[in-house]
Amino acid sequence: MRIILSLIIALLGNPVFAASGPFISLSNTNFVVLLAFLLFVGVIVYLKVPGKLNGMLDERGNLISFTSACSPMIYRGDNFGEKYAGNAFVCAPEINAIKRIT
Repeated sequence: MRIILSLIIALLGNPVFAASGPFISLSNTNFVVLLAFLLFVGVIVYLKVPGKLNGMLDERGNLISFTSACSPMIYRGDNFGEKYAGNAFVCAPEINAIKRIT
């Protein structure tokens, strides 16, 4: 019962119900935004963007090459042991990650 009531409240708070006049009209901003969103999704699918994003990673999920890189750092400390000494760490903001280069 709580779930049904929550869904009803969420649907009543939808801005579509606040719009006056017919929904399918170019004077209705909600309809125009819906058309723009559908056009955007269509362009993304047409240009095969998801496939291009998958091509950025190898089979292990590691970044193949950088499209942008910032703040490279050579680790010279001893907190993490000899395994990380002399390794480079580069920020990869396109995938919100840090890549370790041995």
